[in-house]
Amino acid sequence: MYKSNFPLNKPHTYFEKQQFVPLLQEPPHSQLQCIVVIPCFNEPDLITTLDSLWKCDETKFPVEIIAVINSGRNADSNVMDCNNLTLKTMQLWMQKHNSNHRHYQVIHCSDLPPKKRVSGLHVKLVWTKQHTVLV
Repeated sequence: MYKSNFPLNKPHTYFEKQQFVPLLQEPPHSQLQCIVVIPCFNEPDLITTLDSLWKCDETKFPVEIIAVINSGRNADSNVMDCNNLTLKTMQLWMQKHNSNHRHYQVIHCSDLPPKKRVSGLHVKLVWTKQHTVLV
């Protein structure tokens, strides 16, 4: 994990150039120390991964787990159906599994240009004003 050192009150030129908009629904915990990013493309079994993380020993510090469900504009209907089911399943799963030190979020990007539809995209998608995450 990499936490950026650039000042929060100054714009970061890379993100400005990319016209980047953060996609997380909630800000990170102020004491956040670990972020787990799970890229998902046509992934029917995300819940197995989430269950494995849930069964891990609780940490003494906050952990953010973010699933990035992504597909391109020209994805076939099977991929879109799988991603939509994965999204709904995760949303239901999250209702029962957030805790004081583990917080789960999902980002759903279903209209990506073909050039950006790669597993490395999750690096750009998981950025907040407080943290830049490289995995």
